[in-house]
Amino acid sequence: MSNGNFTVKQQKMLRKAQRIIDEASLSYGDVLNQHILTLKTSLDKNDIQDAIRICHLINSQAGTFGWHLAGELSGWFKRVLIKQQQESGLNSTVSRLFMDSLNHMVKQDLRAESNAAVTLLRDLETALKSVSGSPDSSPLKR
Repeated sequence: MSNGNFTVKQQKMLRKAQRIIDEASLSYGDVLNQHILTLKTSLDKNDIQDAIRICHLINSQAGTFGWHLAGELSGWFKRVLIKQQQESGLNSTVSRLFMDSLNHMVKQDLRAESNAAVTLLRDLETALKSVSGSPDSSPLKR
């Protein structure tokens, strides 16, 4: 964190905020697991709106706490839910692929880009293409 043109008081506040984020990051895996369970419940109930809300929540939080790939994956899932499934209903195979990938990501502690993470996303993209055609906005194409 650069001190830039911040006053001493602002620098102190920024360091305090960073400590809070760092501490919350240590337990975010547990929070993410809870979000995944809630997402599974929404999908089981065929509640697309709640599933989109939870994906948005993960997408907006995960990167802040060091889980960038989970954020990207949930954002991708949200776009698939909105674009491909909102009108026609949930595709349980597609939902299961995303849920399995999120669970794998948490269990394997795949927070950032790595060979294992890229392999997971590539396998997911391949599986989605075979199930539902070409998915929009693949995270591998960013």
